Amino acid sequence: MAQPEIVHRCKQVAQVMSMSQDFACRACSARSLIKRRESRIAGELSSQNFAITDTNYGVTGAIYECPKCGLLQCPETDSVLPFYQALQDTEYDAGRAERYLQASALVRSILNAVEGSEGDRPRLLDIGAGSGVLLEAATHAGLDATGIEPSTWLANAGRQHGLNIIEGAFPHPDAGSGYDVVTLIDVIEHVTDPLELLLSAWRVLRPGGKCLVVTPDVSSLFARVLGFKWWHYRIAHISYFDRTNLTLLMTRAGFRVCGASRPRWYFSYPYLRQRLAHYLPSWVIPPAAGPLKNLVFPLNLRDSLLLVCERVER
Repeated sequence: MAQPEIVHRCKQVAQVMSMSQDFACRACSARSLIKRRESRIAGELSSQNFAITDTNYGVTGAIYECPKCGLLQCPETDSVLPFYQALQDTEYDAGRAERYLQASALVRSILNAVEGSEGDRPRLLDIGAGSGVLLEAATHAGLDATGIEPSTWLANAGRQHGLNIIEGAFPHPDAGSGYDVVTLIDVIEHVTDPLELLLSAWRVLRPGGKCLVVTPDVSSLFARVLGFKWWHYRIAHISYFDRTNLTLLMTRAGFRVCGASRPRWYFSYPYLRQRLAHYLPSWVIPPAAGPLKNLVFPLNLRDSLLLVCERVER
């Protein structure tokens, strides 16, 4: 081999090594993750960076890829719980009517999952319950619903609607066990240790109980076309799953995937218009006035994934 070629090859190896870190993958525990993107975070973080309605699309921590399972993740981002505990998000609760439509559709999936459960009222635990919109829809559908939410503000907002919300992080001593179903709706992408979260969910489920997980799908068409401009690339999202590595993670935690679908979401036109402004010139987007102001759009961009998983004995 010629000397210049050896030097070139050594430079390539050094470059790859400089991009790799000895973090453990959150899905498969493989090491030597490869950095795919530098952090875009500027300045000190605050709880508002973690708002559910945050629109700073494309701003993330440093993103690494697992060479084994492909999970994209932000392993340098840690200790996020204090931000969620202090979080206030008035815009989120202002959209309660539209979110209730979303929650009602998810409850239908929950009812299908727990069909045939023992007892008159299947027991549901919603982890990361926010202000309890899913709990409200589940209660109206006849489920015995409990939620856990780290944000003091959101937990209090839910209690004002008469909902049973435990303030704190999961696992929590007040949560109990023996649930028929546990839901993690747009939660798993926010946590630093998703495997431990799922193991804790496994422990509070009855044998044969179900776990429903919804998360953005990084392999979806919009994610691939938009790249890092995709609306789910945000500071608060520190893991980016596809169906393969999410299934792997569920299996490691003691679950068997028994169903998958693409959930539909509902947006008011003012909410949708504000977000479209990140991608389109403002002059092509009609103002949120007149009849448009009160319109609600059902939307399924097929860029979220819902997995229904059954607890199996390990």
